[in-house]
Amino acid sequence: MALTQAGVAKLRNAVVLLRETPGFIYLPILVPHEVAGRDVINELLSASAVDPQNWHELAWPTTVEHADPKTLATQRTELLERLDAVVRGPSHGKTVVVDASPISRHALAAASINYFNLRREPLRTRGHRLILVWPQALAETLRGGAPDLWSQRALAPMLEAEDVRIQPPLREAQSAVLRPQTKSLNPVLRAQLARWFATHDLVAADLSLRDALSLAKELYDRRDLVELRAISQAIEKSAAPESTEAAAAMDFQSVALSLEGQRVEALTTANVAVEIRRRLAQVNPAAEERDLAASLNNLANFQSETGDRTGALETARAAVKILRRLAQANPAAYEPVLATSLNNLANFQSATGDRAGALETARAAVEIRRRLAQANPAAYEPDLAGSLNNQAKFQSETGDRTGALETARAAVEIYRRLAQANPAAYEPDLSGSLLKLADFQSKTGDRTEALETARAAVEIRRRLAQANPAAYEPDLAMSLNNLANRQSETGDHTGALETARAAVEIYRRLAQANPTAFEPVLAASLNNLAKFQSETGDRTGALETARAAVEIYGRLAQANPTAYEPDLAASLNNLANVQSETGDRTGALETARAAVEIRRRLAQAN
Repeated sequence: MALTQAGVAKLRNAVVLLRETPGFIYLPILVPHEVAGRDVINELLSASAVDPQNWHELAWPTTVEHADPKTLATQRTELLERLDAVVRGPSHGKTVVVDASPISRHALAAASINYFNLRREPLRTRGHRLILVWPQALAETLRGGAPDLWSQRALAPMLEAEDVRIQPPLREAQSAVLRPQTKSLNPVLRAQLARWFATHDLVAADLSLRDALSLAKELYDRRDLVELRAISQAIEKSAAPESTEAAAAMDFQSVALSLEGQRVEALTTANVAVEIRRRLAQVNPAAEERDLAASLNNLANFQSETGDRTGALETARAAVKILRRLAQANPAAYEPVLATSLNNLANFQSATGDRAGALETARAAVEIRRRLAQANPAAYEPDLAGSLNNQAKFQSETGDRTGALETARAAVEIYRRLAQANPAAYEPDLSGSLLKLADFQSKTGDRTEALETARAAVEIRRRLAQANPAAYEPDLAMSLNNLANRQSETGDHTGALETARAAVEIYRRLAQANPTAFEPVLAASLNNLAKFQSETGDRTGALETARAAVEIYGRLAQANPTAYEPDLAASLNNLANVQSETGDRTGALETARAAVEIRRRLAQAN
């Protein structure tokens, strides 16, 4: 925790106020920086015994430190609409938390404070509590901007230097993607992380290469790609060129590049890491082969992402071969990673058409993880659930849909039990498993049950995205597309259209901020939306939406034909169907021919 005992003591009156006072409370808390702000929120939530169902942390638009007035006005409107949805909604007695402490939010916070003041009456009449975590740098703006709120019951503990252990502010990107399961960092790792954010220099932060690699793993878990790349580049510069540390740094860089959508760059970097590991393993197989297998699995993923599925399959087989040999000599040490590698291999076998082989490989992974989970459920049940989901997919692909449904249910049962004990850690996995189960329920004809299951997944992801938009909005959008399909199958075409529009809206916003990462999924979501527009009779709208999807895939395919031409062909087929429905049969024929031409070329190559 960033707060000292003195800092926690200053919050005690606030905790008493939250516990004992019914009705409206306005609670501004001034903090020196973002780390303290986050810990204030965590402390209030845990100590005040507020029902989590009544605790709502307001999601902010994506902000930058220096925004132009027009952008600020747009963001302010978006922020206030989100606040109004809570404040003026049907529920009463909510504890609404507005965290303005990150430095990138300061300008928007200052521009919005007068408008918070205008919400005083609905806050009061609905018995809401407003907690405003506010930067000390804008203290005068707060006092001058909300006179009516200040005239109500208010408390403002000022947290100063002696109240906070970690002084430097963390960057917005780090805070925005803080996943729930990473909040309980051990003190040593937390202090190291703070020194890194303060200096961005391994020597100044007093970090060994091993320390820095541990931080890189933590940053990967948080999906803080900016900081992950920064620290991995620092490790690469400090490490010997042909060392394990240099290869590990390149592996982390390649993952960050891939998650940012830079797939070719990720592939190039991963290739370098594998070559270093190969040379190291030739000299010292016992010490280096396990890491070589991990780098090979990494490389296989990027080969697949860039369209080289055959190469990915060969690379994944090489990784499994190494780990199988190691596991024969030392099962306890290597069987867990062998199971992971087998799952990876099964995916590539399926992608290259060997579905029976994929199922056999996936079953081998499940067998290992089932045995491990029987001996140590706490350690291996999550992995078993993941392998069961993988096996279900391949059972479905080989025609055993009933078996796939049973297997998917077993995975959901495990994740549900884990999520009851630890929601923060396992609800994301549970929601993903529910979506898979909904798909298998639909395929076996139980469409009503599939709809309920998909709704349960969306409910979880909506809650996760409200608490942490940067981390979970992409997952929410994906689950909304899934729900739209289930709604359409049960005849609710209007509901499907509305849900698909919500998914597109999220992806559009994400793609504006990061086109490389989110334009491909935006295009897929647009194709989904076009289908539902057509189903509800809006064929002109469907035509426009389908054209937008083709435009995106066309641009992506020009830059990377191997990865995106299959998607472009599918999107062209979709557009041709809509053109035909709107009476443009000549245009539909031309578009369909373009799709056939691409697929003929792809079929000749593979």
